[in-house]
Amino acid sequence: MRRMAIAILLGVLLSCSSAWAQGAPKAIISGGYVALWKGEGVPVHGFFADVEGIVSDRIGFAADFGMGSKRFEELGVVVDTKTYTFLFGPRFSSGNRERARILGDVLIGGTRYSAGAQVGGEPPLKRSATAFTFAMGFGVDVNLSKTFAIRPIFWNFVLGRLTVNGEPDYLFDMRFGAGIALTLGK
Repeated sequence: MRRMAIAILLGVLLSCSSAWAQGAPKAIISGGYVALWKGEGVPVHGFFADVEGIVSDRIGFAADFGMGSKRFEELGVVVDTKTYTFLFGPRFSSGNRERARILGDVLIGGTRYSAGAQVGGEPPLKRSATAFTFAMGFGVDVNLSKTFAIRPIFWNFVLGRLTVNGEPDYLFDMRFGAGIALTLGK
């Protein structure tokens, strides 16, 4: 298993070196606003940040991190929730286009959920769990210059499996967002 991982890593590095020699960008860093819809109700608002290492003109490897929080009060109970996502995987794109870049990704990783509930002056009751997560989606980068782009939209369908009190719980969430992207090494 270790030999296979080393062989894959060497293959990626060799293909990166040929892409870099041809003047392709080395990485794209992006970040911005994200909303996570967890079924019905008001979405969890937050931010995302991701780094994409460019393997070739149309293929990259992305590491995506996000955080959202929501606080509400219902029947005298104050509930404070936080959601963290950490996803990794390949990103496919339309290549280095002059005006826009369309991208799609297939990511796996995890989603960490935590919630705290407090009634009056009592100590808060806190719970948290981490779910294996699979996400796939698309986005668009509109280039304003060779190194700066606006990402007016990205969308991910997020699936996950979580165990709560010994029982499986399945996640069917949607992530929408917008932000900016910076191209490095061009």
